[in-house]
Order: sequence, then C-alpha cells, then structure tokens
Amino acid sequence: MGNNLSAYEDWFIKFLLDNYSLFSEEGVVDFEFYLEVYYSGDQCNFELFDKEKLKKISHLNLSFPISVYKLTQKEYLEWEREIRHST
Repeated sequence: MGNNLSAYEDWFIKFLLDNYSLFSEEGVVDFEFYLEVYYSGDQCNFELFDKEKLKKISHLNLSFPISVYKLTQKEYLEWEREIRHST
C-alpha cells in the first residue's frame, strides 16, 4: 500500500504544480487535500508527504484535513470488501 500512496502523492504534486497557474487565473487560492484513514488495531501511524515532497508544494496555500476512523475487525473487513468491489 505504501508504494501506491507514494505514487499517488507524486501524481498529486505534479498535477498541482503543472496546473497551479491555471487555478490561479481562475481565482482558486486555497487547496485542500482530504485524506481518510481507516484502520483496525491499537495504533495508527502514517506519513503524508515526506519532507522532499512538502518542499515542492510549500509555496501553495494547501491544507491537509485528515479524518481517522478506528474500525473493529469486522467493520474493517466489510469496508475492505466494499472497496475491492467498487474498483
């Protein structure tokens, strides 16, 4: 999963940097990158953009609202099944 997230972060940063001037021309001044985290267990650790990636976008008005949901094992398996069937 980590490689998928890293690839998505790279895509997201490239998309923002490639299109930032177009957004600005249209009056977009703030960006929000929403992240939802679902987990089961006792602890939830993750990194959103490493320091090199953050450096690339530090000049943008960008916020990172994050929601974290703790699921029981049963809820997690049901959620996982839903995700696999939706892709």
